[in-house]
Amino acid sequence: MTPENLQKWAGREQLVESVRNDGTDMLMLWDKVPGTNWYLGIATYKDAVLAPLQTLLLVLAGSGAFLIILIAAINSWLARHSLRGLVQLQDTMRAISQGEGDLTVRLPEEGQDELAETARAFNVFIGHLHEMFRNLREQASSLVRDIQRINQQMNGIAGRSRQMADLSSSNAATQEEISVSIAHISGNASDTDQHVRVTHRQLEQTAGDIESLAQGMEATMQAVQGLRTVLDGLDQRSGEISGITGVIREIADQTNLLALNAAIEAARAGEAGRGFAVVTDEVRKLAERVGAATQEITRMIGAVRQETAQAVHDMGCTVESVSAGLEQTQSVVGTIREARQAMEEVVGKVAEITDSTQEQQNASTLLAQSTESMNSHILENDRNLQAISETVAEVDQAAQHMGDAFARFRL
Repeated sequence: MTPENLQKWAGREQLVESVRNDGTDMLMLWDKVPGTNWYLGIATYKDAVLAPLQTLLLVLAGSGAFLIILIAAINSWLARHSLRGLVQLQDTMRAISQGEGDLTVRLPEEGQDELAETARAFNVFIGHLHEMFRNLREQASSLVRDIQRINQQMNGIAGRSRQMADLSSSNAATQEEISVSIAHISGNASDTDQHVRVTHRQLEQTAGDIESLAQGMEATMQAVQGLRTVLDGLDQRSGEISGITGVIREIADQTNLLALNAAIEAARAGEAGRGFAVVTDEVRKLAERVGAATQEITRMIGAVRQETAQAVHDMGCTVESVSAGLEQTQSVVGTIREARQAMEEVVGKVAEITDSTQEQQNASTLLAQSTESMNSHILENDRNLQAISETVAEVDQAAQHMGDAFARFRL
């Protein structure tokens, strides 16, 4: 015991535990004596103090344990009796949440306690839930049928839209080919218009040349007819000359005969008629020469007349040929005039065709642009329809899943 411990323990109302040197537990109570420096203490063995308390503690512990067991049993019975409705509610909720989800089950409603009220409220709730789920299942079934029908219709629309898109693409390609063809036709029509105009100018020039040729042939025919008239006059004059030469030949023959008779008479006269004989001999020779010259002239005039007749015949043939050629030329001129008029009409028609093909080309270009724009819209609509069809298919699957989910509940 140290003074410090005595001062620390003095005045405490609790027992102070201490251990002796031999290991024995002690209980002490110390206090200071007033007016002195003395301390008064009481010490006892701890085991001696706690022995009766341990016995009492065991008795109290046993009694407490029995009371606890009894209370637990009573509480368990009361809990089972009180919570039987709650257990049924729990089982019913578990049955609804698991398995087939039977919404036809109901809780017993006997009694007027809170559990009975809860059971009645629960039954009303389950009744409303049953009716709601039944309506929802019918609506879900109707929704599934409607969505399936819409899905089928959308599939048909999507298929037709795909066909329309394909046809639109094909039409766009065809329209492009038509535009190219019309452009070629327009170009060819322009070239044809130029060629027709050139041909028209050449035809007009040819018509002018042929008309000039016809005029020249007509002048030639007139000249040939004039020459034929001259040759006819020449033949007539040659005939007259031939007649004159015939008369001269007759005169020469008669002169020769007279000279011969004079020579015979001069020979009869003898020496007296010798000079006359010489003269008559010269006259006879001159008559012979005149006769020979007349024959030569007659032969030459005959040749001239023959050649003139041949020339007249040739001139006649030439006149006939020139006349036939003139008629043919005039016919050709008429034909060319008609062809020129027809060509003028052709030029007008080709010009109209050129203008029409140009308008068709412009219209075809606008149509091709419109077709391309329409094709773009159709393709965009087709993509949208395909997306809508996929969305409807997903909604159909979701509706089927919803129907399957509602089918789990027993209604």
